[in-house]
Amino acid sequence: MTTQRLRGPAEVRALVGELCDGIHRALAGAPDAALVGVRRGGIALAGRVAADLQARGMRIDRGAVDIALYRDDAHLALPRPESGPTEIEFPLDGRQVVILDDVFWTGRTARAAMDAVLDFGRPQRLWLAVLAQSPHRELPIVPDVAPLVVEAARGERLELRLVEDGHPDDELVLVRSLR
Repeated sequence: MTTQRLRGPAEVRALVGELCDGIHRALAGAPDAALVGVRRGGIALAGRVAADLQARGMRIDRGAVDIALYRDDAHLALPRPESGPTEIEFPLDGRQVVILDDVFWTGRTARAAMDAVLDFGRPQRLWLAVLAQSPHRELPIVPDVAPLVVEAARGERLELRLVEDGHPDDELVLVRSLR
């Protein structure tokens, strides 16, 4: 496996700023919005975005959703799928809710996240925001906010590495399998 750094710390900060700007525009006028980070990649990112939006004067609740049991490939991990807690401790009914993840690849994680969030309530509007996306969509789902599009080949994957997750620097890398 090899990795190629696509964006370093300053560029990741700039992309997060663009992501925050896009979410802020999307939620303009929403008096009571919620941000739900997809476990694992979206959790630290959701923390940064929530802090930015709150600094702009927005009231926003933040939660986390685990999608392990909602994935269409969960049966491949059974009988021991790895899952973590879903933490949505606020009502979703009638609210503007943003599902936030680090990378959008095929749309399958986004579909699972939507299903998981909808089990907790019926938002007025559900948004999907990601830091980066690739053109390998397999489902008819498109992010509402995605500041970066990365052309990548099948067999490659994007990884957002943040200091909050224990990495030495913020970076976006392309990981290639050696197969």
